Amino acid sequence: MIRTQNLEFRYQGSDSIHFPDLQCVENDKLLVLGHSGVGKSTLLHLLGGLIKPIRGKIEIGNTDISTLGTSRLDAFRGKNIGIIFQQNHFIQSLNVLENVLIAQSMIGTTPDVQRAKSLLDSLNLSGKYKSKMHELSQGERQRVAIARAAINSPKVILADEPTSALDDEHCNKVFDLMDALTASLKCAFVIVTHDNRLKDKIDNQVVIK
Repeated sequence: MIRTQNLEFRYQGSDSIHFPDLQCVENDKLLVLGHSGVGKSTLLHLLGGLIKPIRGKIEIGNTDISTLGTSRLDAFRGKNIGIIFQQNHFIQSLNVLENVLIAQSMIGTTPDVQRAKSLLDSLNLSGKYKSKMHELSQGERQRVAIARAAINSPKVILADEPTSALDDEHCNKVFDLMDALTASLKCAFVIVTHDNRLKDKIDNQVVIK
């Protein structure tokens, strides 16, 4: 599970951003809504331990990640947090399967090819193992990003605008995939977005203003 308390962040030369407290338990989803520019991506980066708050707690399981040093935080993130970025950063010279497996290599885990293939199969990408990223559609690339975020069986998956660039049909498909992944991993799934199409799909919601 993931929980925050009194979270505050400030960019140099800017006013502080105060975030509402949030909580998402295992096997559940949290929708964080807000217009562009209100700090949604900043919140996701805080939750993922990519930046540090100036005040407040971010607890994942029993660990307050805001107190961890850089090396411990990197190790904790790799094993416990999966992140789906708005602009997914793939290695273009690698194929689909290799881009998923690299998330395991980066934390020193022996790549589990069968697990990666199983994840890709569940995301309807069974025929794309050897495809290069530029050969995929936008929706397919988004599904590869989901597989990469899930490969280490994290406690928390964070998604930044995972559906906002998709049409209604692909939005619904990606949401169904995220829903199934939450159940199979028994993780907490936090979706940060301005896509109001998801409002009726997730009961647990926080609005950033």
